[in-house]
Amino acid sequence: MIYRWLVRKQAAAGWQRLSEQRFDETPLADDMHFVFLGDHPLSTDIRAADAVREWLRDQLLRRLPNLRFVVDETLVEGGPWSTRVATRYHTEQDGRLVYRGVYFGRVVWGRSSKKSSFPTRRHSWTRSNKRRNLKPMSGDVVEFRFNV
Repeated sequence: MIYRWLVRKQAAAGWQRLSEQRFDETPLADDMHFVFLGDHPLSTDIRAADAVREWLRDQLLRRLPNLRFVVDETLVEGGPWSTRVATRYHTEQDGRLVYRGVYFGRVVWGRSSKKSSFPTRRHSWTRSNKRRNLKPMSGDVVEFRFNV
């Protein structure tokens, strides 16, 4: 029980570091796999912690300055040798919703080893948020996989 609480706190801190662009302070496994899916200029499929940090710095946040990640819910299962983390989140830019996503990851002894993200689909997102006058990000960017 205490371990799960600590993992949730560390996951929230990881999302905060990402929002603050403090990539070098985030514990990433050297052989991590990072994928940002889609048919747009931001899509990528890379391996290695340094390459991920470079992409976050030089691609994502250069194209989407002031992007902020907001955690809506985090679930944790397992012990320190193999922890599964699921996070439902959304992103904001200058106070406006950019996109929503769900992150699934596996942490082994404090470092992320596997991760998957399942975003909302654009047509569903647009339909469900049309009444609130919210717009999805241009370029149909709807999936983001990263390490916490």
